[in-house]
Amino acid sequence: MWVSFDDPLALLSKVLAPPWEGEQPDELPHTCKPAAWERQHACSRDWEHDLLWCGRAEGSVAIHRFRLRDHVLARELAAGMQALALEERSRGSSGDQASNVGGFHGARDLWERPEVHETGLPQLVRCAAWWNALPPGCWNALHTHAGSTYSGVVYASGGSPRGSLAGRLALLPSAPQSLSPDQRQIHVRAAATTDGLAAAPPLRPTDAPYLLLEPAPGTCIVFPSFVPHFVFTLGKRVRLVLEATC
Repeated sequence: MWVSFDDPLALLSKVLAPPWEGEQPDELPHTCKPAAWERQHACSRDWEHDLLWCGRAEGSVAIHRFRLRDHVLARELAAGMQALALEERSRGSSGDQASNVGGFHGARDLWERPEVHETGLPQLVRCAAWWNALPPGCWNALHTHAGSTYSGVVYASGGSPRGSLAGRLALLPSAPQSLSPDQRQIHVRAAATTDGLAAAPPLRPTDAPYLLLEPAPGTCIVFPSFVPHFVFTLGKRVRLVLEATC
C-alpha cells in the first residue's frame, strides 16, 4: 500500500539514525491507499508474479512481488528458513552490522551454503544473501545497496499484525532525485520505448511517497538497489527474512 505521513520530516528523523524515539509507527498520523499490482505470466508452477509500476520524473520503475500459490508450501518454506537461521545463531555467530538497529544480521555468504538450496527458495538470489532477524523494538535504518543492481527479501515470518505499519518494509521509489546513466538504462521505462521492451504506464510521482510491503511468509519482494528503504520498528512479534543483493 501507498502511505503518506502528515509530517514526513518527523518520520525521516526517526529512520535515518537510532534510537527510534517518540511515537510508534501506527501512532504517526498517516493516510493509506492501495497499490495497483498487476498480475504477470506465471514465472513457475509454484510462484505467482505481480508487478507494480512506480512513477518517477524520468519514467517508471518496477517493483516485483513473488508469492507461493500453495499455503502449505509457504509454511514449509518458512519453517525451513527459520530452522537454518536458528542454526546459524546457535553456532555463536555474531553476524554482521549493517542497517539493522538491534536484532541479528547474518553473514553474507548464505547463498553459498548447500542446505539453503534445499528449502525451496526461489531461484532469484545469486549473489550476496543473509538473514535479518528483528525482535520487538528493533528495526532497519534508511539505506540503499550501493554497487548492486537488484535487492530483495524473502519472508520467513511476518512480524506485523495485518493492517499495522510495524515491521513493514518501506520503499521510497521516487528517490533519489537523479540516477546514473546505467541505472536509468536498466531500471527506468518510459511510456513509449523503441527497444522492443514493454512500455511502462505514464505515471507521475505519487503524492504518497512510501510504498509499504506486507511481510507475509512465502512472499519475495525484488526492487532496484538504488531505492532507499527501511523497516519500521517492531511491536510484539519477530520478523525473519532472507535478504539479498546482486
